[in-house]
Amino acid sequence: MAHQITISDALLTRLRELASDKTGLDQAEEQGKEFRVPEASEGDPEAAYDLGCADGEILLARSLIAEIDKVNS
Repeated sequence: MAHQITISDALLTRLRELASDKTGLDQAEEQGKEFRVPEASEGDPEAAYDLGCADGEILLARSLIAEIDKVNS
């Protein structure tokens, strides 16, 4: 079942900004390295969790923008 939603220009702008951020994997690939959570978080479980949350937000924003752009094209 399809639903139509309306989002504000401010939210769309924020999603686009977030989608353009780099995940830990993006940064590692740019440096020609393999992404490893223990190294990126310096072995701190809370930092690892925070990295995962931040990367998840970026990936969700990218998915949402892709769907929005597909519908609007």
